[in-house]
Amino acid sequence: MNNRKFLVALVLAVTFLAFLPSLNNKFTNWDDDYYVLNNGTIKEFSLQNTVKIFTESYLPLTIFSYNLEYTFFKLNPFFYHLNNLLLHLFNCALVFYFILLLCEKPRTAFITALLFGIHPMHVESVAWIAERKDVLYASFFLLSLISYLQYRKSKSVKYYYLALVGFALSFFSKAMAVTLPFVLLLIDYYQDKSFDKKSFPEKIPFFILALIFGIAGFLMEKTHGAVKLENLSAPADNMLKGIYSLGFYLYKLLVPLNLSNIYSYPAGMAGMLPLLLFPALAGITVIVLKNKVIKFGAMFFAICILPVLQLLPFGVGVFADRYTYLPSIGLFFLAGHGLEKLREKNDEKINKLLSAGVVIVFVLLGVLTFVRCFAWYDGEAIWTDALKKDNNSKIAIHNLSVLSFQKGDYDKALLGFTRALQLDPGFNLAYSQRAQVYISLGDFTKARKDIAQIISNNPKAGESCQQLYELCDRMESKEKRGINREEALVVEEGRSCLARGNYKEAIIKYTKALTLSPGNPEYLNNRGVASSAINDNLSALKDYDAAIKAMNNEALPEYYFNRGNIFRKLGEQNEAVADYTRAIKKESGKSDYYNNRGISYYSLKDYKRALNDFEQAVILNPGNKSALKNRDTLIQKSNPIKTQ
Repeated sequence: MNNRKFLVALVLAVTFLAFLPSLNNKFTNWDDDYYVLNNGTIKEFSLQNTVKIFTESYLPLTIFSYNLEYTFFKLNPFFYHLNNLLLHLFNCALVFYFILLLCEKPRTAFITALLFGIHPMHVESVAWIAERKDVLYASFFLLSLISYLQYRKSKSVKYYYLALVGFALSFFSKAMAVTLPFVLLLIDYYQDKSFDKKSFPEKIPFFILALIFGIAGFLMEKTHGAVKLENLSAPADNMLKGIYSLGFYLYKLLVPLNLSNIYSYPAGMAGMLPLLLFPALAGITVIVLKNKVIKFGAMFFAICILPVLQLLPFGVGVFADRYTYLPSIGLFFLAGHGLEKLREKNDEKINKLLSAGVVIVFVLLGVLTFVRCFAWYDGEAIWTDALKKDNNSKIAIHNLSVLSFQKGDYDKALLGFTRALQLDPGFNLAYSQRAQVYISLGDFTKARKDIAQIISNNPKAGESCQQLYELCDRMESKEKRGINREEALVVEEGRSCLARGNYKEAIIKYTKALTLSPGNPEYLNNRGVASSAINDNLSALKDYDAAIKAMNNEALPEYYFNRGNIFRKLGEQNEAVADYTRAIKKESGKSDYYNNRGISYYSLKDYKRALNDFEQAVILNPGNKSALKNRDTLIQKSNPIKTQ
C-alpha cells in the first residue's frame, strides 16, 4: 500500500472506469448551447479573439478551453467529454499529492483521492460539458495549494509565485476560487505554523487578489443578471437557506442517492428542519472533539463551499451537486484519516473486515457513478431524470418542452409550457417559449397575448419582448404574402444563427430555404454573409453575384456593399470600388460605404479620393472609429490603413 505510484495509478484506473459512460454522451440543452453550441466567441481562433475572451468573459480560461477544442474538434462532443474526464483524473492525482504533502500518510491520501474520484455527486461536474469550469478551477486551485506546501517546505520563492499564478488561473476559470487565501491560513493552522510577523504579510498578495477578483466577479455576475439584489434585503431568509444547503450537501455526500441536476427548497419549516439540524450537530461535534484534523477537514469544506450557500443570492439555482466538487476534499480527508486511525487501533482480523467493508463502499460508489453518467447522456435524458425525482419541477418540464419544440412536436411543447405556467404563473421564460410555438403555428393572436403577459409580469422585459413582437410581425407578414410557413421558419432560424455568430448552421438553414424558394435574393445574400464570415470568399461571391442577378441589377445597396467587401478581400480593388460606388448611389447616407471605398482607393494608391471618402464617412458618423483611424493614418502617412 505504500507504493505511491501504484496507489495513484489505481485511483486513476478505478475513476476512469467509473466515468467511462460519460465519453459516449452528447451535448445537453442546459448551458451547453450557451457555452459551446451557440457561442460565436469560441468559433474563431485568433489573437484578437483571445484578447476579447480574456477581457469580456467572466470565465475567460474556461471559454478559452472551449475555443481550443472547437478549433481542433469543432462540435464533436466526445472530445469535450474526454477533456473533462482527463481534467478530473488530473485532479484526482493532485488531491493525492496535496493530502500526501499535508499529512505524509499515503493511505489517507489514497482514500481521499479515490473518494474524490468516484463519488456520484461529482458526476455533474465531469459528465456535463458546461461544467468545465469546475474541473478546471479545481486543477489550478489544487496546484496552488501544492505549490504553497512546497514553498513552506523548501522556502523556495519560486513555489510562492507559482501558488499566486495558480490562484489567478483558478479564478479565471471560476469565481469560487476566491476562498483560496483562507485555505492557506487553514493549512498554516493544521501544520502548526505559528502566526508570526512573516505569516500574514506573505498572504497579503493573495488577499489583495481575492479582493480584486471578488469585486470583479460580483460585478460580472451582476452584469449578467445573476445577482438578485432584491433578495439582499432578506438576510435571515438567506441565512436559513444557507444552513439548509449546508445540511443538504453533508447529507448527500454521505448518502448519494436520488441525485438530480436541479433541486428545490421544501415548502415550510417542517420540511427544512431535518437538514437544518444536520449542520448544527456537525458543528457541535467539531467543537466538542477539539481535534485539529477534524477542524481542518470541516473548515476546508465550509470555507470552499461558502460562496454558493446563497448567503449572497447568486443565480437562479439553490443548491447543486457540482458545488461540492472541490469542497468535498475536506470531508473525504476526514474519512481517510478516520479509517487510518481505525486501522492503527485494531488487530489484523478486524482490519481485514474493515478493508472488506471499505471495498464494498467503493464498489457501490463506483456503480452509482457509472449509472449516473447515463442520466447525462443528452438534454432529454437529464431532464427526464430530473422529472422522475420531482414531477413538479417547472425547469425540467420547460426544458423538455423546448426539446419537443425543436423537434417540431408543437402539441407536446404547448402542453409542457402550459403545465410549467400552471406551476408558476410568473415563469416568463415559459411564456416566451410558448409565444414562439404559437408563432410557428401561425396563431399570432395567442402569441401576442403571451408576449403582453411577460411585460405585465416584468415591465423591464421590454427589449426582449420587442424582439418577439418583431418576430411575430415578420412571420405574419410572410404568411400574408403567401410564403410557406416551413420556409418562413427556416429563414428565421437562419437569421437567428447569423445573429449568434453560428455561421455554418446559418449556411445550412439558408441552403434549405433556397430549396424551398430557389433563387431568392435575400436568402442568397444572407448565405453569402455567413460564408464571408468564415472566409469562404468564393462561395460568398457566387451568392452575391446570384442575388444581384436575380434582382436584374436593381439589388439593394447592401448587396453591392457586401460584394464589394469580397472583391476587396480578394484584392480586386477596382471591382470593389465599382460596387461601393453603386451602393453609395442607391444609399448615400451610409458611413461604412464611404469608409470601405476609401480603403480600396488607398490600396490603389489614390490617396486623394481615399481621404475624401474617410472624411465623408466621419461626417456621416463621427463615432466610426475605423474611419477616424483611417483618416488620421492617411494624413500622417505612417501606419497602414485599418480595415473594417
